[in-house]
Amino acid sequence: MARQRIETGSSFEFDSFWRVGDGSDSAEDAQGRLTYDPARGIELALVDLRTERPNVFESPERIPVLHGHDLQGKPCTIFDAIATEIEGNLFGGHIREVLTSNRLVYGAQLNSMDDLEVGDVLVDLWGLTEWVNGIWDGRGPAAPEGDRRFSPLKRRLAALWPFQHRADAPVELPEGEVLNVPLDGAHLILQRGLANREGRRAQHTREAHVTAHFVLEQTTTYQDFTERFVRPLQDLMVLTRRSQSEVDAITVLVPSKEEKWWDGQSLRVPKDVSVIERTRTDRPSPPGKARPQIPMPLRAWGDSAPAFLAAWFTLRHELGGPANLLFATLNKKDASLEDDVLNLLSVAEGYHRLRFDEPPFSDEDHDEVLALIRKIDDKVRRDHYLVRLRYANEQSQKQRVKALFKRAEKVLPEAESWRRRQLQPLIDTRNFLTHWGEPTRHVLEDWDLWFALNRVRVVLEVNLYLDLGIDHKTISRAVNVAYHGREFMGPA
Repeated sequence: MARQRIETGSSFEFDSFWRVGDGSDSAEDAQGRLTYDPARGIELALVDLRTERPNVFESPERIPVLHGHDLQGKPCTIFDAIATEIEGNLFGGHIREVLTSNRLVYGAQLNSMDDLEVGDVLVDLWGLTEWVNGIWDGRGPAAPEGDRRFSPLKRRLAALWPFQHRADAPVELPEGEVLNVPLDGAHLILQRGLANREGRRAQHTREAHVTAHFVLEQTTTYQDFTERFVRPLQDLMVLTRRSQSEVDAITVLVPSKEEKWWDGQSLRVPKDVSVIERTRTDRPSPPGKARPQIPMPLRAWGDSAPAFLAAWFTLRHELGGPANLLFATLNKKDASLEDDVLNLLSVAEGYHRLRFDEPPFSDEDHDEVLALIRKIDDKVRRDHYLVRLRYANEQSQKQRVKALFKRAEKVLPEAESWRRRQLQPLIDTRNFLTHWGEPTRHVLEDWDLWFALNRVRVVLEVNLYLDLGIDHKTISRAVNVAYHGREFMGPA
């Protein structure tokens, strides 16, 4: 029987023995069967885990920690299990329970996730293999000579054949098996194996599975590791592939010593501990075997790839909350026009504030005005104006979004018409959805809103690429590949 993959992205099941991890000595471990599905999470069916039948009239009791092991003796931990089914006689007999959970640690028995020291980790992500192995053909987007705002006929012809080949462009980067990227506090090692995702020997380099190996300078907690390293890499997959990304597997390599049977000496052998988590209820289906062209593959960065990767992790950390909201919006399964307009405009405002903030006046001049307000004797009036003027020395949302559009125009001249025709309607739509007053005639709906939102997304993507220092031609080509043939890419 083939060995099952015990990882977040694959379904699996195994027989096992469990006890409540409260430090008490129970007479026997309860036998059960653990089943995991990426969309539904963990289900554990057990017999006689607890000797007393839970009260059916009370809400299910949460079991903070369950310790167990499989039939091969591999230790396991389940956190925050809740009983969803209970069967058994009220006056004796056996009790069968079905527990559900969203987190399993396979390879260690822990009392808390903080007990797991993380310093050496292997991470598998949707799209990482395709991104690393993706081909960059070095062709740039076609543009007729002269003004980019050309006739409809020429625009249709350019859409049919959007690339012009440069004879001196490199087709592929040198074939390396490892890329070592120094990060702040860690090294990221992108490793290409010999096998494909299914474990069979890869017939071509593009099929060889790629894993991200993080080696930290100092051990940290699992939560800190995922926030600092896994999330930025996952978000980079969403940005550069313009496609959803999910965690397939996280395996922590824990140092351990084993005694060699032939000479009695100790041998350092890393122990693998897999963390299985369901972090969302709308997990999409895995990507198919089709290989669409990657808009911005690793090869597009050439010899500068390590520098761009390091810059991305730094940038992602600096952007914090706005980036969290941006990629939560881009990486979700289903879109909602009203939610997305609020989210993306909030992202644009917060992103601009963190990166390009230009207050209208100096802090001294602003404080001088506030000092005048504080001299008002009437407390009601004084407090009324102080609250409203406290943040008056900031750019408006429209000014901030406008600045991002103008920055993107250096790469996409079409963005100028987007800004002139749809910026104010976007702000009006956001204000209407926030305050629910009378809608102005500029409030966008349906297709108009969908067009405008996609243009905001393109503008944000271009700005992020510019922050990394990527050249305009490479960005323009990536946008052309990502949105080729989409009607919203034309002038507004």
